[in-house]
Amino acid sequence: MAGIIKEGIEQGYHIVWATTGTRVSERIILYKIKPQNVVWLDENMRRCVYEAIKEKALQNQIKIFSLNVLPDHVHLLILSQDNSISDKVRILKGYSSYKIGKSNEYTKHGNGRTIKIWA
Repeated sequence: MAGIIKEGIEQGYHIVWATTGTRVSERIILYKIKPQNVVWLDENMRRCVYEAIKEKALQNQIKIFSLNVLPDHVHLLILSQDNSISDKVRILKGYSSYKIGKSNEYTKHGNGRTIKIWA
């Protein structure tokens, strides 16, 4: 069963996360919230996210089995023996957001602040 750690055996974790404003939740429908700052990753941004995730995974010894960056979400398959998956995902999402914000003017508000990339 995925998510149960057995000593000495790596487990695979399929992680998916979306860009800001590209998914509809019950709260959005219920309160009639209009999405703001919808983020779609163009080819250059997708490449930046892919390279940032690979770089940070290597630095932190995170084993990636598969990685796919799409215009509105990311698929990631991590192999791990421990249960610190949320920490690993936080590191990868944070660094990829930092790198894309640093490299792309599209992600800046008029006041120079970077918009939120990940939902």
